Amino acid sequence: MEEVIEISSDDEGSVRV
Repeated sequence: MEEVIEISSDDEGSVRV
């Protein structure tokens, strides 16, 4: 997944995976 998502299921709000 190479997308810049604003709200993901990560620690922060915006994550780049």
